[in-house]
Amino acid sequence: MTQLKDRLFSQIKKHPAITTLITFYLIYLLSAGLILPYVLKQKLPEWLAPYPELQASVEDVRFNPFLLRLSIDGLHVDELKGTDTSKLIGLKQITANLQLSSIFHQALVLSELTIDTPYARVTKAQDEGFIWDAWLPAKPTTEQQTDVEPAEASQPFPVMIDAFNFNKATVDFEDFSRKTPFKKHIGPMDLALTNLSTLPNDEGNYQLTIVLPQTDLPQGDQTAEFHWQGNIGIHPFFSEGRLELNQLAVRTLWDYIQDEVYYEPLNGALAVSFDYQLLTKDTLDLVLNNGRIKLSNLALAGKGETEAVVELTSQEINGLFFDLQSKQVSIDQTKTSGLSVAAERLSDGSIKLAKLFAERPVQEKVKKQVKQETQQEKDWQVTVSEILLEDSDLALQDSTTTPPVQLNLDQMTAKIEDLTLTDTPANFSVSFVSHRPSQPEQQSHLKLEGDFVIPSKEVNLQLDLKDFPVAMIQPYLTPLTELSIDNILFDLNGQARLKNDHVSFDGSTQLREIKLTNQAHSQAILAGEGLYFEGIHLNQAQKSLKIDEILLDRLLLPVTIMSRDESGALTNFSDLVKSNASDTPEKHQDSETGATSAPESTSTSESTSTSESTAEEEWLVEIGKVSIRDNQLQFSDRGIKEPVYFNIEKLNGVIDQLSSKQLSKADIRLAGEVNGYAPFRVTGKINPLSEQAYTNVEVSMSDIALSTFSPYSSHFMNYPLTQGKLSTDLVYKLNQSELVADNKLFIDQLELGNYVESDAGLGLPLPLAISLLQTNSGEIDINLPIKGNLKDPDFKYGQVVINALLNIITKAITSPFQLIANLAGSDADLSNLEFLAGTSELAPDSQNKITELVTALKKRESLKLSVMGQTDGADSTTFKALAWRRFVDQQGITVDYQNPRYQALLAKHSGQALPQDPIKTQALEQSVIEQQALASNQLAALAQERAVKARRLLVDAGLSEKRIFIKASALEQTTQSSSNAVGIKLEVK
Repeated sequence: MTQLKDRLFSQIKKHPAITTLITFYLIYLLSAGLILPYVLKQKLPEWLAPYPELQASVEDVRFNPFLLRLSIDGLHVDELKGTDTSKLIGLKQITANLQLSSIFHQALVLSELTIDTPYARVTKAQDEGFIWDAWLPAKPTTEQQTDVEPAEASQPFPVMIDAFNFNKATVDFEDFSRKTPFKKHIGPMDLALTNLSTLPNDEGNYQLTIVLPQTDLPQGDQTAEFHWQGNIGIHPFFSEGRLELNQLAVRTLWDYIQDEVYYEPLNGALAVSFDYQLLTKDTLDLVLNNGRIKLSNLALAGKGETEAVVELTSQEINGLFFDLQSKQVSIDQTKTSGLSVAAERLSDGSIKLAKLFAERPVQEKVKKQVKQETQQEKDWQVTVSEILLEDSDLALQDSTTTPPVQLNLDQMTAKIEDLTLTDTPANFSVSFVSHRPSQPEQQSHLKLEGDFVIPSKEVNLQLDLKDFPVAMIQPYLTPLTELSIDNILFDLNGQARLKNDHVSFDGSTQLREIKLTNQAHSQAILAGEGLYFEGIHLNQAQKSLKIDEILLDRLLLPVTIMSRDESGALTNFSDLVKSNASDTPEKHQDSETGATSAPESTSTSESTSTSESTAEEEWLVEIGKVSIRDNQLQFSDRGIKEPVYFNIEKLNGVIDQLSSKQLSKADIRLAGEVNGYAPFRVTGKINPLSEQAYTNVEVSMSDIALSTFSPYSSHFMNYPLTQGKLSTDLVYKLNQSELVADNKLFIDQLELGNYVESDAGLGLPLPLAISLLQTNSGEIDINLPIKGNLKDPDFKYGQVVINALLNIITKAITSPFQLIANLAGSDADLSNLEFLAGTSELAPDSQNKITELVTALKKRESLKLSVMGQTDGADSTTFKALAWRRFVDQQGITVDYQNPRYQALLAKHSGQALPQDPIKTQALEQSVIEQQALASNQLAALAQERAVKARRLLVDAGLSEKRIFIKASALEQTTQSSSNAVGIKLEVK
């Protein structure tokens, strides 16, 4: 041993280089094994925490000079907060194996770099800055940036690492800048990189796996996993590979954005995977390919609520391609399954789902920058090959009405093919079943098919809607009207188009199973099979609406008078418009002040301009045919003591060629039956769609039983109608607003019942009027011409007709002999016969009256004639004159005004002086005659003789004696007749 030692030292002495090498080696061992760990342990805390707010520590540093392995244990950097400390970064151990090949590569070459259990805390403060911002160099101002010349890009420090590993890394992320502070623990994460290099154009294959625990979820704790595998080049930066994210709970994302949304997820998981290429040589170039995004089992509810308003079984996006440089996005398929949405319009008019994301204020500077950048960017090219919606439903509710309107859309399916932002049409189809929650058995079906072009906003749509319940809109009508839609089923089928902001439609629509009522009075308004519109051709661009045919099929229109008062009749159509639904100007609320104001009134010139513009843009409306099949008008009047019922049944017909053209006239032909037996007809021409309305129609009804209207006759005229038939021929001519009507009524075999008491009765002698108007064959012809202007507010056609009819009856009653004279073709007054004064001899002028009277009464055999003998002052004067002359004759004196004897006789009987001339003699004679006395029955006898004489003359002229009655005489002794003829009075009954 001693010899070996001596030999070794001997060789060292002979070779000084070995001595030097051994010395350096020993120094290396001492420095690297002892001094370097000591220095690093002392200096690392200073290097890692150069600020007083930081505190760093290292538990141990080791370096194996033989294996060139450096190990650092327990490295921690803490943030000092007063006397407390808070972990900032740290790790359990870092191990680096240095390679001697670093000398040859002129780079730091590590065979392995392993960081075990690293930890970091990332905190964002309330001012939206990170905690390390205060320890970083301040960013230069804009002026400083302008003054400093741009430096050339520095080359990264050359490093080559054969294997770089992160083991069980964790991160605590905190964000106190949000209204609700966000805290999340991320990890443990494992990262494995091979052949990592910062040398130019070097790249390596790597992989990263992050396990993200997700706790405090409504559905329980879950674990999400992020996996990346690919390669990275440092200079220039380049990376490609594949990213996969699985089972990330939507709740985890929501925890960070919860202040921006009104809803919170009850459930839901997100999975994302794609291949990518990223290059930052000159410009950023990112390409994603084979992308897949899947959202499953999503459930969203309002914050603090447990009932979901949005539920989703699955939402998949497959075949995603994204190219940032060429601005292209394409998707092979997006598929939505099991979507269930509850959409509600709140009482304030807002949409609940529209508040899913809260609006956040954006700085004006940022807005302008985004706007400028957007203007400079070229358009993106987006293509989606297929969009699918399956097995979904939508629950709609409008809470602005009372009760709320509810509609469920079930079995929703949709498909869109070849969706792009170009002019290439995208095909689509949609179908669903809808129903109201209160009536799930009443379902409607909607199917849509067609195509659309997004840039030009063009849509071609084939739609088919069946059995839609119109009654669901009732809550919208209730505040405005008493009209109640008890039932209407709506069908719509056709082709709709939208082009250049104009709509066109070709198809048909139907309103079936109609039932409308006035809910204020619980009275029906309209009911029946349906209203059909066939061949609808709507063209908004041409302002044209054409309909081939409108069919009114088996509709029942009831018109009911429920009561009457001084203001008029109350019908089933009364009070349809609610009084609180008047035209009140809508008030607008200022969004800043909250003040309300009515809209400004439009000036006269603006109104005139609008009116003229409207006139220039009138629509052309044409209806080829309106068919009426088995309709019924049902009239009832319960406003009088005994109700009246009147029906027009089996109403059929057609109206041809209706048009809004001014000179167009449509033919109308209608036929039906009154009460199931009396024919009803309407023929003529009309033009109701034109501004200048035109009507020329004839309405006829035949053989309607008058007993139908007997309650009216009893109520208003005090006599029931026990028998008779009514036929009418009505002609109506309307030109613009001027109405000329000719109403011809024919009444056959009318008979009245006994008088009845009625408070509304007019008290007219209706039997007399009937006898005057009715012919011997029991017929009555009445002609009622009517004229008026429909724009006159005082013109009411029905009331005018009634008044005209009452005038005829009243005239017949009050002036019967005028009507009788008309029957004889005479204008003479046949109400009296005149006799010579003091005699029963008929005056010459009354000879023809006998003939005319008999002629007329033969035409009215139901009339009876009453004759009342009369006398007056002329008869008295005549009788006294005759008595005086007989006395003078008995005295043998000649009546001569110049005869002295006659003058003496007058003076004697008058007790006056003897007259001196003939004039005074004549006056004295009149005085003496007036003093003569009459026999007590002389005038009565004359009156009776005249009545008997009149009856005889009438009988001789052909009038039946049974129809003539003599009434008690009327004597008048004080009235002096102005003529030598005295009349007798005639009456009819």
